Amino acid sequence: MENRAIFRAGGLVCIVSGILLPLGVILHFPIVTPLAHTVYMIALVWFLFATVVLYTVQARQTGVIGMGGFGLAILGLLSALISGFFTMLELAGSSEAHNVFMFAYVNVPIFMIGAYAVVMGFLLLGIATLYSGILSRWAGALIALGAVVNLPAELVMSMMFLWPIAAALTGAGLIWIGGGLVTGQYPAAAPALPEFE
Repeated sequence: MENRAIFRAGGLVCIVSGILLPLGVILHFPIVTPLAHTVYMIALVWFLFATVVLYTVQARQTGVIGMGGFGLAILGLLSALISGFFTMLELAGSSEAHNVFMFAYVNVPIFMIGAYAVVMGFLLLGIATLYSGILSRWAGALIALGAVVNLPAELVMSMMFLWPIAAALTGAGLIWIGGGLVTGQYPAAAPALPEFE
């Protein structure tokens, strides 16, 4: 399989993620329903794959900042998926899931640490994209700005209205990058992967 086909497929993943992420957050934001949460979880899975694409196509050029951002973003997204799984169980009526969720969110703030990892990870990954010069600098700036806007929402519950704005900024950056990968706009990214047969 040629790198071009891999980049095109990765671009499609970024575009789908860029559309689903804001949609999932907007549906999920006012009140959590099973349907809204399912869309949100699907969006997180696509976002996880888009993060792998975002890092992989520019891995050599982003250095330690990109690698650190990628690691934090992946760990944070996995934490969000696990947290979302407990929310799904809770929506299905499991009181034990609620107890586990509250323990992991309040007593031992595993899920809060995961939320901060997502913010820091995408801030670093956005900055690395901005400076690597491989992908669109503006798209990298949108991803970093999305992380900055998301931080107050993670810190203070009354600022949760910022989540859809942060998701829209990040989604716009992903769509921009995805469009460029699909159309072959980033030829400098090609050496980042070896040829596959």
